[in-house]
Amino acid sequence: MDDMKIYNLLEGNSHTLDNSIVNEPCFVIAKENQVKKMADLLGISDFSRNTIKRADTFIRFDAREDHDYLNLIYFQTVGGTFEFETFSLVFGKTFLILSLTEESHLLEDFLDDFLPSIQTNDISQLYVSFLDALFSEMFDSLYLYEEILAEIENEIIISDKVHGMEEIVEKKNNCFKVKKYMRLLLYVGDDLILNINNLISEKQMKVVNTLDVAINRLYEFSSNLYETCVHLLEIYDSTVSTRTNDVINKLTVFTVFATPITVLTGIYGMNFENMPELQNPNGYYILLGIMVFISLMIYFILKKIKLL
Repeated sequence: MDDMKIYNLLEGNSHTLDNSIVNEPCFVIAKENQVKKMADLLGISDFSRNTIKRADTFIRFDAREDHDYLNLIYFQTVGGTFEFETFSLVFGKTFLILSLTEESHLLEDFLDDFLPSIQTNDISQLYVSFLDALFSEMFDSLYLYEEILAEIENEIIISDKVHGMEEIVEKKNNCFKVKKYMRLLLYVGDDLILNINNLISEKQMKVVNTLDVAINRLYEFSSNLYETCVHLLEIYDSTVSTRTNDVINKLTVFTVFATPITVLTGIYGMNFENMPELQNPNGYYILLGIMVFISLMIYFILKKIKLL
């Protein structure tokens, strides 16, 4: 998205940046460098303090006299991992401004689905609906990531497909990052419920309570995913230990077979005067037969005690 988009909710169409939209409910989608111009036109007070900050540093909520300011994170599960994008919302009585970064492709895809669904000229309802749709998408992403982790767990336990320690640690770090962001989002939910400046209508405050529940569920889900990753590391460690023990057991069995034969061969090799093949033309084959007999005896003994 290169140009600022201004949606007039009364007329149901888009506008260019001019004074005609100042007193009409509008939804503005802009890049970071365009937001200040829009804020000046709408007369948003004290906007200089709302400098857009990177949400990968923190998530925040500021309630001003005539507007709310939110700095948030949106994520999606893409290619088996999480992708994060930062954005900001400025909400007032007659406007909702969505500020995107230059790299915001996930949010633009989200907006392609969200914009056609707008069926209200109530900014307060639009504000709450936007957050509700956003949190729903994030919840779906967590569910998809859970499926990926479950598949990895099954493959570690019952198949030969290799998942390295680095891969599992990376997923654990991703889940920890989501958990950290969702914990910060809990505080945003608390601030939304307070509605200090009364910008959210009483009717929509009932919906805000469900938003707070959704945020709590996002945090709980992200915490569960993190615990799942920790459990995956334990399973991986246990599986590696089991495979190592299997190798050691096989080497032990091989040693059990080889030791008596090695001893017999050593004794035979040191006896140069009475070598069987010098005294008996079949002596060498008799010795091989004895070795085979010993090997069979060892095999049946190990089989009986269930080491084979």
